[in-house]
Amino acid sequence: MIERYSREAMNRVWSDPARFAQMLRVELECQRHLIAHVSADLQPHAESNALALARLFSQLFESPFGPPTSDALQWVDCIRRHETTTRHETLAFLQAIEETLPELHSRLLHLGLTSSDILDTALALQLREAGLLIRSELEGVISHLELLSETHSRTLMCGRTHGMVAEPTTFGFKMAGFAQEFKRHLDRLDRAIREISVGKISGAIGTAQFFGPQYESAVLEALALHREPFATQVVCRDRHAAFVSTLAVLGGGIERLAVELRHLQRSEVSEVHEGFSRGQTGSSAMPHKKNPISSENLSGCSRLLRSYALASLENQALWHERDMSHSSVERVILPDACTIADYALDRLSGILKSLIVDRIQMVSTLKSNATLAFSSQRLFESLTAPHSFATRQSVYEQVQRQSFEQGSHPLPEDEWNQRSAQVLDAIQRVFQLNSQTNRKET
Repeated sequence: MIERYSREAMNRVWSDPARFAQMLRVELECQRHLIAHVSADLQPHAESNALALARLFSQLFESPFGPPTSDALQWVDCIRRHETTTRHETLAFLQAIEETLPELHSRLLHLGLTSSDILDTALALQLREAGLLIRSELEGVISHLELLSETHSRTLMCGRTHGMVAEPTTFGFKMAGFAQEFKRHLDRLDRAIREISVGKISGAIGTAQFFGPQYESAVLEALALHREPFATQVVCRDRHAAFVSTLAVLGGGIERLAVELRHLQRSEVSEVHEGFSRGQTGSSAMPHKKNPISSENLSGCSRLLRSYALASLENQALWHERDMSHSSVERVILPDACTIADYALDRLSGILKSLIVDRIQMVSTLKSNATLAFSSQRLFESLTAPHSFATRQSVYEQVQRQSFEQGSHPLPEDEWNQRSAQVLDAIQRVFQLNSQTNRKET
């Protein structure tokens, strides 16, 4: 992902040093647990290897996702140098370890493993960390939405369907609906993180023929990962497809909110406004412009997330136990999908935090369209009036005719107060019931 749409913490997760750090962690845990699964004469060598790899890791990396040290960058260069010859990244990685640790008993390094054991397990660690960063940003968005919902629970405004005036609502009620949706995104993301936190240390074709599944379980447990119960040569790609698809659904929710805010910022509506900082400009030709650029940006980000989901779904169908068709795709879409989701949530938080809500304009628009907006109330009252024998169709036509004739005339003050109070009472009942339900579930 280009720097413009990247944030530092997520960039570190997907950097080359972080990736090789995770691969080194996997090899280290394999050596640590190899001790109990090799013959007695090899056990001292395995123990020596584990100590050497642990020392190498601590020399190169303060933490897997921390800022890369100069030693870590040099080690990555060493791997890339070997790759120009091997044209195989995992073998180049192993050769770089042997070059850096000449005392290593290299015949035990990577013993019984295949490349995908290291690559897929390291990838699971990266995806889990990326998912947790996204989760943190998502929680921030939910907090902002809940605050807006609470602050504006009684801020009356026009509801709109098809872009046209409909029943009255409140801005807080609208934001509460978005908050609930983003909580569902959070639930889906939690499931996706659990599903992607899976590695494999079961060797070629996944049969664990050399050391058995207990060895695999021990290694993965040390990495806080689950094992793929019946692996092929790789961790099954439905897991990755589900993860990226979850980000795409999240992107759809981001865009739905962004489109709502874009519409409410239109000049003829002008009910909310994105924050506009000192010195900011909206147009090189029209100095008056304040454009909803952040909301528009989020619509574009969501399009990218949907495109990544399609590519991840196409990665599921690998030949037999594996082929390489998924590899080049994942090297692009997995970092990019996580990076753009992280960026989009951070930018959305910024919009919501600085959002200007024009209560006066909202009420003014509703008052000027009150005859239309309250037509449903008038229909209900006429249909439920005592001693009325009119048919529903005739009552509907009467209210419709009155609405068309009266157009956007404001209501008398007493009628406005009565009808707006009725809407507010109804909305508060919904808030109260949902609050009680949430407390029970908690």
